[in-house]
Amino acid sequence: MSVDARRDPRPPAPLLAVDALTTILPTRGGALHAVDGVSFTLGAGEVLGVVGESGSGKTMLARTVMGLAPPAARTSGSVRFAGRNLLDARPRDLREVLGPGLAMVFQDPATALNPVTRIGRQLVESLRLRRGLDRRAARDQAVGLLARVGIPDPERRAASYPHELSGGMRQRVSIALAVACGPRVLLADEPTTALDVTVQRQILDLLADLQRGEGMGMLLITHDLAVVAERTERLMVMYAGQIVESGPTPAVVRAPRHPYTAALLASTPRLDRPIHARLDTVPGQPAIPVDPAAGCRFAPRCPRAQPRCRRESPRPTTVTGPITLASDAAAPTRAHTVACFHPTPPATPDAIPTATLTATLTATPGATPIATPTATPTAAGTPGAPDPGGLHGQPVRVPPPAGRLDAGGDAP
Repeated sequence: MSVDARRDPRPPAPLLAVDALTTILPTRGGALHAVDGVSFTLGAGEVLGVVGESGSGKTMLARTVMGLAPPAARTSGSVRFAGRNLLDARPRDLREVLGPGLAMVFQDPATALNPVTRIGRQLVESLRLRRGLDRRAARDQAVGLLARVGIPDPERRAASYPHELSGGMRQRVSIALAVACGPRVLLADEPTTALDVTVQRQILDLLADLQRGEGMGMLLITHDLAVVAERTERLMVMYAGQIVESGPTPAVVRAPRHPYTAALLASTPRLDRPIHARLDTVPGQPAIPVDPAAGCRFAPRCPRAQPRCRRESPRPTTVTGPITLASDAAAPTRAHTVACFHPTPPATPDAIPTATLTATLTATPGATPIATPTATPTAAGTPGAPDPGGLHGQPVRVPPPAGRLDAGGDAP
């Protein structure tokens, strides 16, 4: 039998598989569904982005995956890493996974680091506990990690306290702590919050270098659409604890099908607009899913909402659009899905570039995206549909649904 015949045609199993993950927090007003039925997979060397407004549940999703949900939280579903459901794991077993298996870069390094312990000692303690190194070997490796993440004069900085470092340097230390044990999956929760643009670029480049060098799977959480457009392969859009749209990043950014995704893209500042032009905004206030009723949670803010949207909760369905990727057929997890009864129409073929989408999605001149897939247009399209534009094209407008509404039903 030849080698090709013996080769397993099935795709490799994902490093991380999350299925129907739900996190419910008790509050005075009722049960807050911070994470509600979220499912996704993450493979080795893959970068998956999560975007959404503040309060959409992005951070709680990452904390639940890490086993760091508040003690009062009720969780259900499954978080499988290396075949083991972490939600059912004992604390002792979970501690063995955190570090060499899963690691997290927290949003605020000022609170993630111990303020009364020198940064060198924090790294040494982690290395001795997780890797069993003696004090001298752990110290040498800690200094090497600081140098690897770009800390100048690492020998001297290892003796510094967190408050003696700048915000960017504290974030680099947090990254060094996260990658110290060589994790297979890295969760980065808004790693560039409160940093200036130049430092943001440096931190994102550092994460990209580490991710490529170690072959880690990375979940990149942010509210910046330009960041995910440039640096992720797949994208999930989160609203009120639920995933409303997901798929390959070029497909989601260039041809958004959920009205919420289209509205987020329309509100993104662009250099081609006139000076002092007023930005588009998403009307209304973000939904707070406390004892949520049936229906789409975006319906009160959606220009395409119809009576059915307020009665029933839409389920994710695969949509066909003008962008298709060669890998979609072989990898169902890369399908473009949307949870909407009345998705926005796909763009016309003329609005989609004929080669790769890398250049048009790059938010920072000269930046190098992380393995952005190549896309080609299909022949399908809806005449007269708006140009989805995205980050540097025309504004994304959310057209109202076609047809007239009857008194008690949907449009024909």
